[in-house]
Amino acid sequence: MALGLEKGRDEGIKQGLEKGLEKGHVEGARAAARRALLQVLSRRFGELGEDTVRRIEKIEDPGELERLVGEAAVAASLETFLDLLA
Repeated sequence: MALGLEKGRDEGIKQGLEKGLEKGHVEGARAAARRALLQVLSRRFGELGEDTVRRIEKIEDPGELERLVGEAAVAASLETFLDLLA
């Protein structure tokens, strides 16, 4: 009986570690994409207002943030870019 409990505990720990690593990877990708987006916007359009930064910080999907980096690179103006966030 003790071996079964130990095996179950070990499997639970392994699954927990895997989920934690996956979550860390997603959070890291999100943070990197967000930094890249803010950098592109500030280089192209100057200092960003707090409202703009807050709107970008609310975006959770790393894929969406990466897409927006591309949009920021070609947007005619900050206002045009911000219309994409609506």
